[in-house]
Amino acid sequence: MPHPEPIPLDAVLSVVGEPVFTDIPGETVILDERSGRYFGLDDVGSFVWRHLQRTTTLRHLVAAVTAEYDVNADRSEADLRALIADLRAVDLVAVGPEARG
Repeated sequence: MPHPEPIPLDAVLSVVGEPVFTDIPGETVILDERSGRYFGLDDVGSFVWRHLQRTTTLRHLVAAVTAEYDVNADRSEADLRALIADLRAVDLVAVGPEARG
């Protein structure tokens, strides 16, 4: 089910359940055992997935992707919002309340 509300930068992001995943050259393959569906992530998506293995925030992901790849923060944030929305739509990622700083 789509989540139309924008994700706050300090919202807590975490993986839902314990999906099985493996890294192969240039890609991560995820098996959601609950649905029996497979998902593939490219190199940048794999980088993000590794960060999602520990609770994080969108703000942290934007900073990490911007530091690791040749991309500006605005583009990074837009692309990450799209990826998180996709992962959220298939119930692989949950978005919690805003982190307290």
